[in-house]
Amino acid sequence: YSFKQLYTNNLSAETHTGTANNAYVFGTALQITPAASTDIFDVRLQTAFEGSGSTYCGLAIGVHTSDSWESTTNSSRIKISSGEYGFGMGSGHDSDRYQVLQINQFATMAELGMSAGTLYYVRPIGLIHSQAGQFRTGFVTSHGTNFNRFQIMRLGV
Repeated sequence: YSFKQLYTNNLSAETHTGTANNAYVFGTALQITPAASTDIFDVRLQTAFEGSGSTYCGLAIGVHTSDSWESTTNSSRIKISSGEYGFGMGSGHDSDRYQVLQINQFATMAELGMSAGTLYYVRPIGLIHSQAGQFRTGFVTSHGTNFNRFQIMRLGV
């Protein structure tokens, strides 16, 4: 396999407010057209996340033929997912509302539900299991720069 194409977006700070057990898209969709059925994707998502004590959350990657998304955490458009409580903020003395959340893995065309020659919109998704309320993705800490990113590298034969 060799490098074919890099897709990348810096993630801006976004505030999400809503209910528990929901999926929230963030960032700008990467537009990807696989070239061959043997393509492999190196998927990298990193975001500074601000929640609140006792929050359970997760990250996911959505893939769809349009930039249209659902708010359910079990949507068929979600192709990679930590699940709703893949990460926890803790409570009491163990709480830290600031976390760095990541997805960092290779994915095949089959895993992402893709076909060669078709344009796909690929987006990061925040998952909230509990609690309802507000959380932030792409959070910029003091003196932080170029940290919150969504990148996919397409590899081919």
